[in-house]
Amino acid sequence: MKLASLTLAIAASAFLASCSGDDGAVGPAGTNGTNGTNGTNGTNGTNGTNGVDGVGFADAVANGNVALILDGTRPDGIAFQDTIDFKYAPTDPYYSNVYSYDVDDNEITVTRYQGYDGANSYNDIGKVRMYSDVWDGGAASDYILYSLETTNAMVTFPAEHKYFILNLSANIDNYNDEETDVTNYVIDSYTKTLSAGKFSSKMRYTIPAANNSTGYDLNLTVVSNLTVYEEMESIKEGGERHQKSSSVNGRVAATTVAKAEMKSMN
Repeated sequence: MKLASLTLAIAASAFLASCSGDDGAVGPAGTNGTNGTNGTNGTNGTNGTNGVDGVGFADAVANGNVALILDGTRPDGIAFQDTIDFKYAPTDPYYSNVYSYDVDDNEITVTRYQGYDGANSYNDIGKVRMYSDVWDGGAASDYILYSLETTNAMVTFPAEHKYFILNLSANIDNYNDEETDVTNYVIDSYTKTLSAGKFSSKMRYTIPAANNSTGYDLNLTVVSNLTVYEEMESIKEGGERHQKSSSVNGRVAATTVAKAEMKSMN
């Protein structure tokens, strides 16, 4: 009797052990955690040194450029080629000036700068000044007075972290050859449409070592595309007029004399 009861108890235990119950129902979801705090805002960027949104920049480049294509030797004796684009000017039309004697004869004087330094805060750094007076349109046989000079222009070599200052002067006078101080000069194009305020030209010549700061002969191509302005005589108080003045000191008398000499030869 005792053996039978023990056997029955073992069988029942085995049966219960072989059976497992179903999983219970899923419990309720936990509450969401609290949101993290926002990070601090970054500081606003500062405006450029030329003023808010580049005020004055568009006016400074509105009247065209004078590009100098350089082919020569650096002061350290290494050959180089480079281009300086002088495209900035103050808003004063004096920097893009035309002085007219008559329909066919116009002195054009322009000043442009290598860099932008605000609408009117220019000095003699990175400057090119070009004077041009070509009678009868600009053919090779015409009478040409022309000069170009740079003041403290910079030629840079970023890969070497080097630069040098370029000062040069060039003068062409094909009536009085002794006044010409360049060689191999060629006028590729010369266009005046002053009724539309436009002047463009392309000239090539070699500036001797004595007239440029590299210390070597320098081949130069000058390409200009400009808007120019002619001053009108204005009325002063009392009905008198302000007299227009030539943009280049001494040119008026010299040009008048040269024209008289040429007319006397015809």
